[in-house]
Amino acid sequence: GDDVGTVQIEGEGGVEVRSPEGDVRLTANAGNVGIDGGTVNIVGETTVNVESTSGDVGINAQQDLTMHSQGATSLSGDQGVTVTSETGDVILRSNAADGKVQLLGEGGVDISSTDGNITLHAATTAEFAAPSVSLTSEGANVDLRAPTGSVNIVAVAGVCRNSNNAILDADTAAACSLLGDSSWHPGAGTCVNSVAAVTEH
Repeated sequence: GDDVGTVQIEGEGGVEVRSPEGDVRLTANAGNVGIDGGTVNIVGETTVNVESTSGDVGINAQQDLTMHSQGATSLSGDQGVTVTSETGDVILRSNAADGKVQLLGEGGVDISSTDGNITLHAATTAEFAAPSVSLTSEGANVDLRAPTGSVNIVAVAGVCRNSNNAILDADTAAACSLLGDSSWHPGAGTCVNSVAAVTEH
């Protein structure tokens, strides 16, 4: 090459490096390996691995960065996974007709806002289900509002669900049995009225 100790490969119509049966390696024992071009394609017929054996892997785009797979996509980290947006929103979305966005944590799930509100909105029904549920205000009131209906607080002896495990509108076993695809799941406690008589709901 023009520089002492370098090798240059040039072609007017392009340069092709091919190995019909073995590997092709680019190695710099004391420096970097640079691949530059208008568009750079790295294609593997079976698998493409991008790996750093002793350091980090950085992927940077001056414009948009798109990652897509025909199958499933997994992001995992032994020390944790962080998704951050410096100036915009972070959106988790499932476009499948029956797809769900699930937040699962073996040790729990925390949803917090460091400098704003938290809004939970559902097009149909919002459900909170747990062995114990509490609503606590640390400095103001707790409001339960129904702009066009009523607010009902009912202690039920169980819950009615269909075969898809969705909660149905029935607060007794008898009412649940009339809904067809349904089953009654008894609760763990009892409900009593003002004279300490056990009621069904």
